[in-house]
Amino acid sequence: MPRPVRSADLDLQRPHHKFLRIHRIINSSTYSTRYSHARTQLFHMADGVFFRVALLADVQYADKPDRDIGGAVRYYRTSLSRLRSAVNQLNHHEQLTAVIHLGDIVDGNVSEAASLADFSAVVRLFRRIRHPVFHVVGNHCHDVGRPTLLRELGRPYYSETLAPGWCVAVLDTTDLGVNGASEELIKEGREWLDAHAELEHANEWNGGVGKAQLHWLHTQLKQARQRGEHTIVVGHMPMMAAASSAMHLTFNHAEVCALLDEFCDVCPLYICGHCHHGGYARSAAGVHHVTVEGIVEMPPGAERSHAVLTVSQAEIVIDGGGGGVSSRTLRF
Repeated sequence: MPRPVRSADLDLQRPHHKFLRIHRIINSSTYSTRYSHARTQLFHMADGVFFRVALLADVQYADKPDRDIGGAVRYYRTSLSRLRSAVNQLNHHEQLTAVIHLGDIVDGNVSEAASLADFSAVVRLFRRIRHPVFHVVGNHCHDVGRPTLLRELGRPYYSETLAPGWCVAVLDTTDLGVNGASEELIKEGREWLDAHAELEHANEWNGGVGKAQLHWLHTQLKQARQRGEHTIVVGHMPMMAAASSAMHLTFNHAEVCALLDEFCDVCPLYICGHCHHGGYARSAAGVHHVTVEGIVEMPPGAERSHAVLTVSQAEIVIDGGGGGVSSRTLRF
């Protein structure tokens, strides 16, 4: 069922609502046209293919010099040209249901004004994508402030239908933490950091999934099971160290993993970014965990910075096209 549209969402005199309308609001004419077009294309795909979505992670653009962090270079300025190239390639792809960006749209700059200018530059490129775009909130996104971020990108966590019997549930893994969704969640996040200072992932640049959001996710997965449907869950931060690194994990990753494993018949896959070198692991219950490589650390020679995920009857294929994102074939 389409979600209700708030009157504020239809205030097209404000530029950020135009962006929101293009990318997120099902009831708007622009989104409905693109969404219907994508769903129509579904039935023209090869037999057995349910849908295809494009994946990008950690654009993390900033108009500032490159930086070497522990031997990994972040190409801040180059990431914008990489995104521009990805947009052009994706707009020539005729069989995409949606594009998912896995968080960290910007890196943050020397001032709030500079960060906002970086943010605007990236937003302008995302506006050019002719497919529906689903955004994930990342920790660096908060350099422009949560209110500004959500005015542009929409709700912090939500679900969208990808095809009959398939949907995506988008998490906000910064919900709990120093950039939390409320004063209460910020306080709870700081208390968690103080109480777990010995843990490798107890870092202010990580975050967690709050209780209300966990309850929402449980409800989404339970309803999907009742309907006999599948849900792919995406977020910015990893849930398994084996698929990323211990220092990048979500605060309450074990709790989220336990929930995904409980519904492993419904949820075959969790996808994230945050850990720029990428990774893969599979939980004991059989849920695949994929960390998509970050655009900001892709070397200058990489010709492609996105992947196309194809879901069919027997498998999920992630095709990086020989670029900066690893290709994988996942059975479920």
